Amino acid sequence: MLGIVFTLISAFFFGISTVSMRRGVASGSALNGLYVTLLPGVPLFWLAALATGQLFQVSRLDQTDIILLIAAGVIHFIVGRYCTLRAMAELGANRASAVIVTSVLVSVGLAILFLNEGLTPLMGVGIALVIIGPAIAAGSSKSKSDSRPDEKFSRTPYDNLPRGRLVRGYSWAIVNALAFGTSPLFIREAIGDTGLGVLGGAISYTAAGLLLCGVLLLPGQINSLRSIDPVTRNWFLVSAVTIMAAQAFRFLGIAHAPVTVAVPLLRGGVVFIYIMSYYVNRDIESFSGKVILGTVVALVGAVALVV
Repeated sequence: MLGIVFTLISAFFFGISTVSMRRGVASGSALNGLYVTLLPGVPLFWLAALATGQLFQVSRLDQTDIILLIAAGVIHFIVGRYCTLRAMAELGANRASAVIVTSVLVSVGLAILFLNEGLTPLMGVGIALVIIGPAIAAGSSKSKSDSRPDEKFSRTPYDNLPRGRLVRGYSWAIVNALAFGTSPLFIREAIGDTGLGVLGGAISYTAAGLLLCGVLLLPGQINSLRSIDPVTRNWFLVSAVTIMAAQAFRFLGIAHAPVTVAVPLLRGGVVFIYIMSYYVNRDIESFSGKVILGTVVALVGAVALVV
């Protein structure tokens, strides 16, 4: 029960973070968004680990656990989050969410392959729905050539995106789903039922942060980060704080509940994204019937996979 509560709180914070991130990436680059949303989370996570006392329990994790958490950090926070930003910039958060939900399919598929879990008829139905849902959402735009690829994202009618932009956006979203679907298995294997979710998050965040600092040292990156518009930066900072809270509760949720329970609940947080997007990003999001229907179908499929 505690794991479910933690996961639902995480989903709520993810909703706030996604909406803020979407607003920021409408006028800023995905890489700058990654810098601002990830790096501040490193010290915040360690402060949380200190406050909860988990910092002093690091001896409970062996070398293999640490390696798994580092891998989870790179996969989820570098690959997954960057792809999230790129997908949202191209498609908007609502449309991208229909594909991100399919990360459940990845998690369950890996559990079947490597954890010897079985495939039931209901799971087969769930797999079909998870595949059909994004296809419905993708079909909501009229096909047309991408004649103005450099057009500002915020000026594009999100119910009628060019075909080229749809291909780019859904490609980023698919890689995101692969990353987000893989990382929970690493986390679960590393911290299991130890309850050390905050400490695990701190280790994963630090691994991703160190790698990102290396990227930041490349020529031109610091100047690019300094040139971020203040309003855009503030949206990214809101996302940074809320996503850190979301990740802390996500690690706690996975530490107290099986992956097959925690992951679908997290993906169910798309409901929060739609509600918050309506009030914050109504001008840059798609609320077409097919996008909403496609997301609901994929979400029902995700639930069917783990019932």
